[in-house]
Amino acid sequence: MKYYHITKDGKHIGVSTDNLFLRWQPKHKILVWCDVQEAQYILYGDTLYHDSWMVPEYEEKKGIYPTAEVREITETVYNALIEETEQNPEPADLLKVNTEYEALIREVIQAETMALNSSEGEKLMAALHDAAKKQNPDLTTKEWNQIKKNLLVYLFNKITKPEQE
Repeated sequence: MKYYHITKDGKHIGVSTDNLFLRWQPKHKILVWCDVQEAQYILYGDTLYHDSWMVPEYEEKKGIYPTAEVREITETVYNALIEETEQNPEPADLLKVNTEYEALIREVIQAETMALNSSEGEKLMAALHDAAKKQNPDLTTKEWNQIKKNLLVYLFNKITKPEQE
């Protein structure tokens, strides 16, 4: 899933996801859900917004829906904006703070990746895979990927969160 931040004149309007894109279907004169590549509008609340990077609007619909800046953001920023909006309808410097946080996340993930790709890390992953196969001989690729993801989340939390006393 992809996430999007909607702003107008630099002011926060809201956030949305890639499953909320629509396009006008002239044949039936209705709006239909579509992929990002075909999108003319993004839905937030009960309003559709159009941005210049989207597919151009049909003449019959031009100007009916407001224009706004719609840009892709990470899930982390999306969640933070939702949380901030619930607490304060006007998020101030949240994007700047989250950009710095995302830089930290990238550094930690890079360190995790380097560690797990080392010879010791590969031994650890092989042992983890063997243990998972022993527990579930019919382990699927999807299940193995989830185990690896859970390990990365666990390591990330250990690195970034102080121990609770």
